This record gives sequence, C-alpha cells and structure tokens, in this order.
Amino acid sequence: MPTDRPDDPREEETRMQPLTPFHLLRPQDLPRTVEELGDTASGPAAPQLAALAEALLDGPDEKTQDRAREAVALLDEALPDPEPVGTDPDESPGNRANDEAFAIVRVRGDALHLLRRSTAHAYLVLCEEESTTGTSLPAAQLHRLHLAFGALFALYSGTPVHRAEAAQGTPRAPRPLPAHTMGEADALRRWTRGHRVFMALVQGMVVAFHCMGDRLRAGDPERARQFLALATTLMRGSGAALTFTGDFPYSAYTVRVRPTLIPPSAPPDMTGLRWRDHEYLIRVLSDLRPLFGDLPPLLAADHRRLAEALDEAYQAHKSVCSHFVGSDTSSVLMADRTNESAVATLERFRRSRGQLVSGRRPRGGRREEQP
Repeated sequence: MPTDRPDDPREEETRMQPLTPFHLLRPQDLPRTVEELGDTASGPAAPQLAALAEALLDGPDEKTQDRAREAVALLDEALPDPEPVGTDPDESPGNRANDEAFAIVRVRGDALHLLRRSTAHAYLVLCEEESTTGTSLPAAQLHRLHLAFGALFALYSGTPVHRAEAAQGTPRAPRPLPAHTMGEADALRRWTRGHRVFMALVQGMVVAFHCMGDRLRAGDPERARQFLALATTLMRGSGAALTFTGDFPYSAYTVRVRPTLIPPSAPPDMTGLRWRDHEYLIRVLSDLRPLFGDLPPLLAADHRRLAEALDEAYQAHKSVCSHFVGSDTSSVLMADRTNESAVATLERFRRSRGQLVSGRRPRGGRREEQP
C-alpha cells in the first residue's frame, strides 16, 4: 500500500496482502419480513450458529474462534462461489468506490445463506484480530460487540433473538487476550476488517428494523418488541465496532491508513458518507418514522433504549474521528467538499437521527438529511 514516505525501507515488510473479497448482499435484497428470512432453523451451519449464539450470551471463550471457523468452513463449502451482482444501476459512484476500496463484492442468491456467510466471516475476522493484536476496548464494550453477533447468529439459526437483552451487562470474566500491540500494517488490516465487521452489523439492523415494522403493521407488538430489542443490541454493537476499527495509534493511521483514503490509492468518488448499507439503513428508519411516533406502550422502554444506543454509536464514531483528524478538521474523504469538521458533521447527524427514531418531524418541514 502507498505511504507518505515512498522510500520507507519498511514498505515491503509491512505491505498488506491483497484483500480477500468480502461478499455482501445488496441492502435492498435483504429480507423484509420473518417469512422472507425463511426456515432459519435448518440449512448449512444452522446448528453451529445456534450453538455459537448460545455461547456468546455469556461472552466469548477459548473455543469461540474455533466455533466460528467451523461455521465459516461449512458455509463456504455449501456456497464456495457466490454469484456477483455485476453492473448495478442502483449503485451510486460513491457506493461503488467504497465497496472497491474495502474489496466488498455484492452478490445475489439465497438471502439467509448469504447473510449467515457474511456474518460468520465478519465475526471470524473479529476473533482473529483479537487473538493476534489484542484490543484496548473495555471488557463491557467488547462484550457488547460479541453479543451483537450472538444475537445475529440467533436470528439466522432459529433460536430466540430476545435473550440477548438479559446479557447486556453481565459478561463473563474476560478471556485472556494478547497484549494490545498494533504495528503499522496491523492498523491498516484492522481498519479494513473493522469496517467489514461494522457492515455485517448494519445489514443485521436493516433486517431487524424491517421485521419490526412488518410485525407492527401486522398488529403483533410482542414480536415487534423482540425485533426492536434486537436492533438495539446491534446498534450498541455497532458503536463498539467503530471503536474497535480505530483501535490503534494516530501515528499508524497517518503512515498506513490515511494514504489509502486519498488519490491515487482511493477511488475518486470515495467518501465516508456513501456507505451503501448505511444509506439504506437511514432510508429504512425514515420509512419507520410514523411508527416510531406511535408505538404501543409495550415498546416504550425498548424505544428509549434504542435512542440511547443510537446516541452511543454516534458518540463512538465522533471519538474515533476526533482521535484521527481532530475535533476541528474535515475528514480526509470530505476535505475538498466541505469546511465543516468531521466531528461537527457527525454531531449534526446524531441529532437528526435521534429525532428520526423519536418519530418527531423536523421543525419547519425540513427534509431528513441524507445519507
């Protein structure tokens, strides 16, 4: 990968290997109802994912990575070469640029199988990152990240999705991890893999919110509450994923990560505001605004927890941005597009998204900000 110092003698030593493609469904192809999810209790790796989901309620242990690797192997064996979507008229240039930069390949096929596959791959790289370079995340925050994947594995394997609520604040004693040592090449790998972890959780949130809305419209508030609780668990996990993604020193960001975010390494249309799955998630939440504004009393406490989790996720993102670009500077990807600082942009989004999930309309009839 290019660096700010082209004659750096460590270039060959720390050069990243070509990225393995990360297969994801297009967000508009994600299931919208429980029926569209299909028979979650059967199919490739369903028992293994169910066991992994159950184990993660108490937090990961020494066998977690092996369990994840077994599930990935079974899913890859069942579907070794997912069919790429190819040219996609629904994809913006910014969407395409971000996918290219992180070697994300959009695929089509059985949605449940592909969701299991992408989620298991994302979780395995999370485990691998922890076991090789460690992390500075507090135990409770790391638990929320693993618990989010456990909740997704539960959803995709036919096990109860609501049990994660009781486990939010009760992690087992942390398993031993290596010292948190991040070299420059390690930082670039963490940055890439961390974004993939985040995308898997975002796709899970899209499914959860879709199903919540479907159940509310069907007059099934109890099932809707379970999906709202799931979405909250995933939202909390996404905040932890953002922190995990930026869990390395500023110096490593400057030398190894930052050069990949600007031309000629970065595609010209790349921008942090054009993550396709996140854009779609915001559209889903916008469509749900009327329902958020008129939720049954049964969902009131869960609704408050969702708002808190959303706020936590944006605070985590702001913290990462502040760590790498400062509180008064535009992000590298937006420097030539706006004078607004990255932290100020995220704060603006935090307020507007909070208003969105509250069900309130913007004052003065303003349209919801995109993405």
